[in-house]
Amino acid sequence: MMKLLAVLVCAAILSACGKKEDPASPGGGGGASQPSGPKADFSSPKATVETMFAACKAKDAKMVGLCFSLNCEGEFKKVQAGTDPKVDKFFEVFATGKITDAPEVAKDAKAAEVKITFVEGGRDDKETINLVLEGSEWKIAGF
Repeated sequence: MMKLLAVLVCAAILSACGKKEDPASPGGGGGASQPSGPKADFSSPKATVETMFAACKAKDAKMVGLCFSLNCEGEFKKVQAGTDPKVDKFFEVFATGKITDAPEVAKDAKAAEVKITFVEGGRDDKETINLVLEGSEWKIAGF
């Protein structure tokens, strides 16, 4: 009986050795493995907008949601929550996004604007993304 128990314990240990754990999961292995999606970077207005573009290209609704402020405009609440039925259209449009000018940061350094272009319906369009500083992270407040 003891030999059988020892064999089962060894088998369990050996099978766990090659297992990669998600660092975000409880008990996950920390920073040893990299997530497969886009990298989150909210260190500047430009970085946040580029993170949103990359998340749209990857169709990563969770990452797109992380780009938005907790106090974002109402129309973006569903995008942030991952419950927008039009999220595929959002991905399609903003996966084509490009920053056109250097971000303009307000004098108090707590708000910024980033001008972008994107393709919608086969034509180029322009938009200004408004961002706010939340702690040390820049988040999208609205367009």
